[in-house]
Amino acid sequence: GDSLFGRTDPNGNTIDLEASFCLSRCWSILLVKLTIWCLTVASFIYGWSSSAYPHWFMANLSYWTFLYACVYLTLSLITSALAVLKDRPQQNEATFLIKATWVMYLVAVVHGIIVV
Repeated sequence: GDSLFGRTDPNGNTIDLEASFCLSRCWSILLVKLTIWCLTVASFIYGWSSSAYPHWFMANLSYWTFLYACVYLTLSLITSALAVLKDRPQQNEATFLIKATWVMYLVAVVHGIIVV
């Protein structure tokens, strides 16, 4: 509809939520997302803990981009995990979790392009 998160755009095209957010029950996709999430979060934690000035670590904007990416990957992982662990029917509406994932993807990408 007319909302920001509607499945249909003004031209009448429909967003395929299952394909866009990988809502199918697929363990291999969940494993790949879990691996990427672990590497990203571990890198962020290691970077912060090994910083010469850990109290000023987040003063650099590129680390905020890294943080936004970690939040997005966390939401994406949770979305996929729920799809695998719960047997739920195809959804016609975007849930709060999908909306949050959508927003964090946009924030992470736009912030990353602007800062980097």
